[in-house]
Amino acid sequence: MKRWRALRLRPAAGALLVACALLAGPGKAATTPHQLGLSYQVLLGPLPVMTVTADLGMPTSTAESSYQADIVGKAGGYVGQVYDWSFTARSSGVARGPRLSPKSFAGENLSAFDNRPVAIAYSKDGVPNPRFDPPRPEDANLKPRPAQAKGTLDPASAMLSLVRTVAATGSCDASVQVYDGRRRFDLITHPAGEELVQPLPRSIYGGPAQRCDLQLKQLDDSRERLPSQGTAWIGEVAGATIPVRVELTTELGIVTVDLVKATAGPPSL
Repeated sequence: MKRWRALRLRPAAGALLVACALLAGPGKAATTPHQLGLSYQVLLGPLPVMTVTADLGMPTSTAESSYQADIVGKAGGYVGQVYDWSFTARSSGVARGPRLSPKSFAGENLSAFDNRPVAIAYSKDGVPNPRFDPPRPEDANLKPRPAQAKGTLDPASAMLSLVRTVAATGSCDASVQVYDGRRRFDLITHPAGEELVQPLPRSIYGGPAQRCDLQLKQLDDSRERLPSQGTAWIGEVAGATIPVRVELTTELGIVTVDLVKATAGPPSL
């Protein structure tokens, strides 16, 4: 029974990836460090279920620069005692002004129903080409229609794009088209004013933050459905503008992703 309940958390993998990729967002171009290391606790209701770390190589303020994001999640707390689940998501690309163009994305254990690793390469005109290991004939059914695929971003790049918008404009009013190899969805954010974030156990941030309401509009026919809405709170930590907390409404309850550690530094040598 315990293992079955833990397995039910797997459908939240896509939601966690979205939330954790959002936490990989850079801050203001003039002050953002080139490297950020972020750690988060993931709670289902009041219970800790996972830890997530993000190692980020940030785009600079130049006309063209590279970026990368390595995100790792590992089951902890009660879930970690009964179910050894982890996921990884790695993204790299080029920033040209405000626009991000991913070059590659790789993810493992991102799906509840299909744990095959997926890698996405991008053509020069921005069309994603996913490959699964091992491949299956039915993989072609996972590709969205060409009109829905061209110009999409992987989840990490999408959230980097959104938070860069916040840093540049002071508002999170934006919409991004996302494709993670299995699911195609639009991520839509709306500003909802400023709120005080109350610290949770292990939180490193408490104070004023910009609230952004999230909508996830899933366009594919996958039986693995993402949550349709959530909230992010964005604050200043370690010299960067980053989400300090994200909440998603799932079929299991409220999933909270809360900042517990942040480090900043110069570019890696």
